[in-house]
Amino acid sequence: MMGGYIEPLRKLGDLYFTTLTRKNVTAEELPETINKMLKDMSNIIRVLREKRGIKLSGIRKIEITYNSKNNTYHPHFHILHNCDVGNTIIEEWLKRNVNNAKKQGWDYKLKKMVDIQVTKPVSKKDENDKKFLNELFKYASKFVVKDEKEKGILNVYVPALDTILRSLHTKRTMQTFGDIRKVKALEDVTEVSELISQEIEDIEEGFNEWNWNENDWIDSKGKTLTNYKPPDIMFQYFLGDLLPYTKAEIKRAKFIDELK
Repeated sequence: MMGGYIEPLRKLGDLYFTTLTRKNVTAEELPETINKMLKDMSNIIRVLREKRGIKLSGIRKIEITYNSKNNTYHPHFHILHNCDVGNTIIEEWLKRNVNNAKKQGWDYKLKKMVDIQVTKPVSKKDENDKKFLNELFKYASKFVVKDEKEKGILNVYVPALDTILRSLHTKRTMQTFGDIRKVKALEDVTEVSELISQEIEDIEEGFNEWNWNENDWIDSKGKTLTNYKPPDIMFQYFLGDLLPYTKAEIKRAKFIDELK
């Protein structure tokens, strides 16, 4: 996607990166919250382009993170756009979310109030600003979360992921607006024109049986074939009850069964 949008984005001229956030919500509130956010975003873009005459163009992406401590969800927008109107976008966002969004919030690490609705210019001269593109085109949700107490442990909250993906079903997580269109990116297949296999040397002649054991093949003498050492990471899965299926989901499932 980055390859398909990078040229149209460059043609827009100066770019700005704006983030819009709101209060966390429960699993039950998430689907309707996403619907409202997408509607608000469409209205904000329409107001700026049609009523204020601003030729706004860019890409918006919705992202949802999960707070395991409070069992809540944080949906928010990342927007890459032309025109220095990030503060105007923020004003329109706050106007539509008086009870759900604030200009500033408390940063527990810095121990002070900081802006949580943020806009900043993207300097094409600074290599570090590639992070804005990475932020825009990355995942719509984090599938693993680092454990706060122990290093090397990644937590996977299965019910939360199910809730997020069900809430995003049929929704456009990424949407262009204004005068920007994706171009077909030619895949660079030169680097993957052939598969490169690992050559194993010094194997004794004759029949030997190798059995797979988690990370490597092991023979009857306990010798490993590739000597692969996995990273010192452990996945910790949190299971629990999933949300009951909604009427829309049940209706959709029945429709799919009928097609089959």
